[in-house]
Amino acid sequence: ATVPDFEARLVKREVANGRVIPQNEVLYRYRQSPHSVYMRVLAGPGEGREVLYVQGRFGDKMHVVTGKGDNALVGVGFK
Repeated sequence: ATVPDFEARLVKREVANGRVIPQNEVLYRYRQSPHSVYMRVLAGPGEGREVLYVQGRFGDKMHVVTGKGDNALVGVGFK
């Protein structure tokens, strides 16, 4: 409650069954007022994917822009 806004860079490194999974890097921004969340995949699977939510705007819906490898039918940048 004392931190109204923050930004973080999340890095996920994983090994499954002895196999290294590609590293995933995500930029994450949070704002308390108006309540909003923004995420963008910077590297790894889904690179370029963006997610945006702002409470009380756009019908309270989450907006997603597809990234690399998300959907072969619509391609990168589909909203």
